[in-house]
Amino acid sequence: MLDNIETASNALNKATEQVHAAAQFLGMAGKYFVPAKDDDSHTNMAWRSDLACFSTQNLGTEQNLHLLLYPESFVLHLVNGDFESLAQLSLNGRSMDEVAGELRGLFSQHGLDGNAFKLDFHYDLPDYPVLNGGKLQRLSDESHEAFSVIRSLADQILYKYSGLFEHASETRTWPHHFDHAIYCPLTFGEDGEVQKSLGMGLAIHDGSIPEQYFYIRPWEKDKARLAVPDKDLPDNAYWFPGDFPMAVLKISSLIDIDKDLARKEQLHNYLQEGIQQSLKMLQLPGLYSNAD
Repeated sequence: MLDNIETASNALNKATEQVHAAAQFLGMAGKYFVPAKDDDSHTNMAWRSDLACFSTQNLGTEQNLHLLLYPESFVLHLVNGDFESLAQLSLNGRSMDEVAGELRGLFSQHGLDGNAFKLDFHYDLPDYPVLNGGKLQRLSDESHEAFSVIRSLADQILYKYSGLFEHASETRTWPHHFDHAIYCPLTFGEDGEVQKSLGMGLAIHDGSIPEQYFYIRPWEKDKARLAVPDKDLPDNAYWFPGDFPMAVLKISSLIDIDKDLARKEQLHNYLQEGIQQSLKMLQLPGLYSNAD
């Protein structure tokens, strides 16, 4: 659990890399079995907080197949539309190609064209060893469980805040950057093109921030850059600089808090103030959240 991990860096990052690699099976299932969309959203996936797993969109057939990934047990499940398991594959100790071969067989057994499925990534991925011939590994510590706890926390709170924005997207995870996020268009031009927006979500560690973090990123079409507000963000949150700066709250700030209620309160404070400051940067009226 979160309380048993001292930092959000080493152990959690290693588990995140394994889960990110495994999530490519879901992304590729979406690529080959879900009707293609111009924005590539057919490859994205939901996080089911009630089941603590990732889920593809409907892959088709009369059974309405979905492929699930459970990070904690590190197992794939092929399920029907009622989310009843039809087959499962343990990932620990196996290569990506080995799992892909077994999935082709399972897909074929359940009415899909299994031969169409392959690991043909049309986007860039981090240079993880497991993606270069290494073995998938469920780590022996509690970091896989912690990954699921964090992802569920993000899913639940982002769902609540999405209700503040009329045009907010669903909360989804994308297989390449692996953010779990919502996109909120705020204003539109006469042609319907988005002029101002907010992106909010949970990102994994990257070259800029070496641990998972929540972010709020305002954007405006006709601006080359946005100025960072003078006002500080609450607690340990801060503005990460750039042409379009983002309000950041690192996961380690939440892990340091002992109680779940206090953890959620800090996250709410961050989101409420970060949204307010972002809207002010975009010269838009503020919002006051009543999300609990």
